[in-house]
Amino acid sequence: MDKVVDLLSRKIVDWLGAHNRIEPEKEELYKYSALIAIQSSINILATLLLGFIFDAFFENICFFISFKILRKYSGGLHSSKFSTCFLISIVSNIAILIAIKMFEFYPNYYLAIILEVVSFLIVFIFAPITNKNKPITKTERRIYKIIVCVVSVVAIGGSVVLCEKESSFAFSISLAMLLNSALVIVGILKNKSRINE
Repeated sequence: MDKVVDLLSRKIVDWLGAHNRIEPEKEELYKYSALIAIQSSINILATLLLGFIFDAFFENICFFISFKILRKYSGGLHSSKFSTCFLISIVSNIAILIAIKMFEFYPNYYLAIILEVVSFLIVFIFAPITNKNKPITKTERRIYKIIVCVVSVVAIGGSVVLCEKESSFAFSISLAMLLNSALVIVGILKNKSRINE
């Protein structure tokens, strides 16, 4: 899959170059941008499709947006290969959708809030986590810490309101926070094992 995505991004840039749409010295930048755009499009389409299949379309969109915002600023486990990242994303998303369905059948709003508070504490103590595939500077670390904590508090506040309305979207938010904090912990463990090697 990585080779196909890479080839497609090269073809797009070659086409743009052949039609004088880009400057030759910026080809690598455009290739990287095309690669990211293709990877993001694949992720978004897969998310929409899974939400549709599991009859939780809007709940999955809520999960996806919440998770992506938290993930951007908390760091954690990042794979160097898109295919690995995509596979983990698909498996995680299916597990989340099953959990959302379980919550809908057996709603426990207190559990949702408890999961969010625990997830917030993990992020507050440990995030952001740097990674060799996605390094961050000391300045970025301070800024990201503030942003991820503010976003987490807003998410918890929004979830409390949704819980009062008995909305399944509350579970989407709490599961997004839970998955994000789990990846923070995995990122910590991976960094420690790398240091020990």
